[in-house]
Amino acid sequence: MSQTPVVIDPNVANNLKDGSLFYGSFRKFGDMWFAVTFWNVLSCGLIYIFCGIIASIIARKFKFSTLVPVFTLLYGMIVGFSTGAISGLAIAAIYTTGPFIMSWHTAAAWGLGLTFFHVLINLGRGLFR
Repeated sequence: MSQTPVVIDPNVANNLKDGSLFYGSFRKFGDMWFAVTFWNVLSCGLIYIFCGIIASIIARKFKFSTLVPVFTLLYGMIVGFSTGAISGLAIAAIYTTGPFIMSWHTAAAWGLGLTFFHVLINLGRGLFR
């Protein structure tokens, strides 16, 4: 039995090689920075909106308690962007100066890891006073 060769459309191959936020890999500095920052903003936003929903449920007697998740989401996205942008610059610089290619799941791991580190620092600051 002979196997038939697999023919891949060149446009699809270039898109997979160049990368997206959900597949492929990143080779350029700006793409790596954007991917790490995106995943950090997304994960920080999700954590902060979850905390905002809990705070809204606890403080449901107050007049503006329904707006708490919106404001915490906005705050979480600002925090995620600022921490992700600064840390993403360093991460992307290391990946571009070395012979590394960043895959999309590596960028997601960096973004989630930065969020986890941010949460640990803030929880630890309150717990160990």
